[in-house]
Amino acid sequence: MLIQLHILQNYAPSNLNRDDTGSPKDATFGGYRRGRISSQCLKRSIRKSQAFAEAFEQDGLLAVRTKLLPNLVGKELEAMDTPAEVIQTIVQRVPDIGHKGRARGEEESTDTDEGEAETTTRQLIFVGQNELRPLAEKLLALYNESGPKKWPKVELEKSLDKSVPRSVDVAMFGRMTTSEAFEDVQAAVQVAHALSTNALTQEFDYYTAVDDISEEAGAGMIGDVEFNSSTYYKYLNIHWEQLVENLGGDVAVARQAVLALVEAAATAQPS
Repeated sequence: MLIQLHILQNYAPSNLNRDDTGSPKDATFGGYRRGRISSQCLKRSIRKSQAFAEAFEQDGLLAVRTKLLPNLVGKELEAMDTPAEVIQTIVQRVPDIGHKGRARGEEESTDTDEGEAETTTRQLIFVGQNELRPLAEKLLALYNESGPKKWPKVELEKSLDKSVPRSVDVAMFGRMTTSEAFEDVQAAVQVAHALSTNALTQEFDYYTAVDDISEEAGAGMIGDVEFNSSTYYKYLNIHWEQLVENLGGDVAVARQAVLALVEAAATAQPS
């Protein structure tokens, strides 16, 4: 079953989603230049919406996309009363996750100075709250099994089972990593780029700022920024069976997820 959402939404003069030059994004469609809000921007506003937080945050059903996986694993190990020196030793290896099984010392990273330990993963990893404790437990078990001397040579990617998230936002929007430690998830929700129904007329806002102390006449700073005012057409769809499958067959959570998505799609706006 495919659940489709079609939304028309008016926006006052604004710069909702900037391109690399700072201008509002646009696209040519139907022979006219139109305002555009990227699908990535819309999905993030939904993920970070109050509707999603109220529905799922308390139950730990939301994920985070981050390179700071070592920090998250360290906090889990600390909560498990792991000795501080063991935590530090384990956390130093966590950035190897996503390096396709490279053991530390086999290939130095070009992103850090010689002798400097990496503190982040090379890729953003979309990780569910329910995955962090099992990951920390597996790493601790591997450390205890190998011992401190052999630990630096343990190939983490090959030693860790694939982690499967139980997270609403991962189930909806999917996950793709190059790490063998995390299961890829096929997205159950498609979000199209929002396009303006009207032909785009880009405007410029010329603004000034006055120095409150100098008492000099005129502006202390001047600048300009582009903006537009448009009616946007938004389209989303939800593949119900895929969503239920991604949530491990939990129909109740899937139903709640659909309702939260409908609310967030209508009320959550790009910042």
